[in-house]
Amino acid sequence: PLDYTTFGELSEIITRNFDVFQSVLSNKQAVIRLMQDFANVRNPIAHCTVLDQVEQVRLKLMVETWFKVIMI
Repeated sequence: PLDYTTFGELSEIITRNFDVFQSVLSNKQAVIRLMQDFANVRNPIAHCTVLDQVEQVRLKLMVETWFKVIMI
């Protein structure tokens, strides 16, 4: 089930099946880059490590970029 996929697996599912997701996601390369960035910042969050201020700003910018990539 999808609930048990890792971040890396989820990224792979999206990129390998981009034709299914292209009606919602505007740019495959942007999705790949963002998923890698989210994976890097996910680890400290998942292990209850406090993000420093720079990482918090970076995460906010990544989320804003993600919403630009999603065609809603």
